[in-house]
Amino acid sequence: VRDSFATDYFDDPHQGIPVDGYNAMFERMLDHESISVETNVDFNLALAAEWAQRGARIFYSGPLDRLFEYKFGPLPWRTLNFELETLNCSNFQGASVVNYTEAEVPYTRIHEFRHYHPESGGGLHPTIEQSNNLNNRTIIMREYPKTWVRGDEPYYPINNEESSQILEKYRKESDKYKNLTIGGRLGEFKYYDMDQSIAQALNLKII
Repeated sequence: VRDSFATDYFDDPHQGIPVDGYNAMFERMLDHESISVETNVDFNLALAAEWAQRGARIFYSGPLDRLFEYKFGPLPWRTLNFELETLNCSNFQGASVVNYTEAEVPYTRIHEFRHYHPESGGGLHPTIEQSNNLNNRTIIMREYPKTWVRGDEPYYPINNEESSQILEKYRKESDKYKNLTIGGRLGEFKYYDMDQSIAQALNLKII
């Protein structure tokens, strides 16, 4: 529990986010002559088998249960709904994130984006503020918890005895595909922060 107005999201001694955001970071990583990007592809085991015949090594970071068409049942997730609002004030809550723990409050926390970049004077990027006249406005986002159903975006794995049993079945099934490497929060059904996700990728042993 923290009751300070520290702008950092965690208490870790070293922390940060990419200067231009994660989208730009991945765009640069994929901008290589040996890499082609295909979107709107319904990835499935049939496609994985086709690529395997061409000698492809496949890295899958999507939901593990969806890859196997939920044959052992869906893994339980918690998901979220987000509500954006622009307010006519320069500072709404004084910090990037404030949690709300009262039972009668329907949202769990509020984000105020200008505080994620204190190096710019506690506001948005100067060029954005000038072009959109946002000096006296701020954008907040309320975060609402929601029970996951198929079709929703999975965010947080729910770990219990039942989900552990289902997960073990999917892991054994995935072991049958030697060209397939599964990782990430969705693939491993495990909560990772970004630094942990990157560390897992760098430490990955490929046989």
